[in-house]
Amino acid sequence: MVKRLTFFITVITVVALLAPLSAMAAKATPSVTSVKIHRTPSGPSKGALTILATANFSGKAGAVGGRHDARSLAMIVVTLQGSHHSITASDTVRFTRRNNSGKPVRFDIRIPRSAARLLAGDRGLNVRATVTRELPTVRARALRIDQPGASIRGWRCAEAQANGFTGTCSQLLQILNTPPPAPAVGFQQWQNGTGPGYVNTAGVWVPGGDEALLCIVFGGNGYALPEWQSITLTGSDNTTTVNLSGSPNVPASGVLGQSSYLSVWTFTITNNVATGENNAISAGPWLAGQIPTSVLSQPVGPATGNATLTALPQTAGLPTTWSLSPLSQSEASGVC
Repeated sequence: MVKRLTFFITVITVVALLAPLSAMAAKATPSVTSVKIHRTPSGPSKGALTILATANFSGKAGAVGGRHDARSLAMIVVTLQGSHHSITASDTVRFTRRNNSGKPVRFDIRIPRSAARLLAGDRGLNVRATVTRELPTVRARALRIDQPGASIRGWRCAEAQANGFTGTCSQLLQILNTPPPAPAVGFQQWQNGTGPGYVNTAGVWVPGGDEALLCIVFGGNGYALPEWQSITLTGSDNTTTVNLSGSPNVPASGVLGQSSYLSVWTFTITNNVATGENNAISAGPWLAGQIPTSVLSQPVGPATGNATLTALPQTAGLPTTWSLSPLSQSEASGVC
């Protein structure tokens, strides 16, 4: 996902750190489970870097900042350290209950060739990464390029493997000179309001709207192996969601037909702290729809049409019919 060249925003709370101190390893915190780096070998993006990472957030979907929000984000911040330069970039992904139940969170960071050229002479890179959860108002998707001579301690293989890293590694993580998967594709619509609800500066809850979000990821080189990563309906109260069951492949027709489940959070707020939190799960509506087949072979563009979605029977007062607009690559990068 292409990141804007803006000032890097420091993550206030780092929940997990690759190659952590032994004392941190015992804590029940999210952990990075794999990291791969692709360098695009040819074409107009030759030399661009793509960082693909997964993290385990199992059992860690509780309240953030004292309250639960169904639209909260999983975040990763990655630093690549070469011989003379380092690049730090980050990605956010919408958190779902399936991630809380063990499905890995998949991160995808795109570093354009204009920035990646600073690491062009390096065949391997020291990697350092942190993962955390944030409320949806946080958007720390940025790219920072350090000056020559910057020194950041790298990732040692033994430490990485001891803390759950499943990939192969040596002193440096080797770069794969193979085409990366195409960026994720997203579609979104709001009804009965605009944007998510939030707590204002006076501590008053401001209702948002009902949201439908549909995300597709690719598991092979380029546009190969498309998969429904998530299809989620979220109520304006930010506690009720309908989630796609499973992760089925996307057919060439772009047609969707899949069961879902309903997730309802209940909790008590005392002095801005969530207590007694509970998540009730039950059968959800049947999800049916269609995406423009063009997104299975080329990027979203001005001519990309809407995706359609129906959720029947009506569940939790959510709308039954949706027409989701395509998200730009930059917009999709924050939620898919």
